[in-house]
Amino acid sequence: MTASADETSLSLKDYALQSMHEHSVAGAAIGIIENGQLSDIKYLGVESVDTQAPVDNRSVFQVGSVSKPIAAWAAMTLVRDGKLGLDEPVEPYLSRWRIPESSFDEGQVTLRRLLSHTAGFSLGGYGGFPEGQKLPSLEESLAGNNNGAGNLELFQEPGAGFRYSGGGYTLLQLLIEEVSGMSFTDYSQLAVLQPLGMTESSYEPSVQLLKQRVQPHGPSLYTIPQHDFRAQAAASLHSTANDLVRFVLANLNENTV
Repeated sequence: MTASADETSLSLKDYALQSMHEHSVAGAAIGIIENGQLSDIKYLGVESVDTQAPVDNRSVFQVGSVSKPIAAWAAMTLVRDGKLGLDEPVEPYLSRWRIPESSFDEGQVTLRRLLSHTAGFSLGGYGGFPEGQKLPSLEESLAGNNNGAGNLELFQEPGAGFRYSGGGYTLLQLLIEEVSGMSFTDYSQLAVLQPLGMTESSYEPSVQLLKQRVQPHGPSLYTIPQHDFRAQAAASLHSTANDLVRFVLANLNENTV
């Protein structure tokens, strides 16, 4: 027996609410795609346990590592336009920061390997900086001024295997800036967010988007401070569920990258 769409949606909502309770999640937004189209978005819970404001269609989430696929799309537009090669060394494009010397061959660090976490880099992730604190430059962040995450360096031979590296995506951020001649925020807006109609998404959110931002919470459903990131490509995207659905649909359908 096949469940109706209403029954399927109801069971998904119940499952999501149960999972949120089990894992101490205050609020969530879940987009449902069927047959290549958005069929529904479920808004569950609250933006903040302090205010009890409900999650709704204007709720903006700081989406953490979901920032990376959008950054990858930005890089692939440069490949599409003939400005970058997937399998060429990236170092010749870099002038503001160089890959530190090591026993490994930095000439084997390619865009394909950066995108797939196989370039051999360290620096898995970032904790960010307290909101409002002055951020280091991108070069300073890569060199280790990033609130304890560490400097970016080669830990294994490029291409030898998978090693998750948020720092690799920060190098990707620099690469995009060097090749495009624009800030990463501006280029991602021009090349990805604007063409895909992601009007409520940004790596450097406006005052209005910040007003719509969902509050982060700790493990026991207490609110914790917001954090900012210089490592924008790795962790700084702010977006709504509706906009992220647009990005998913762009990947599912024919596209230029």
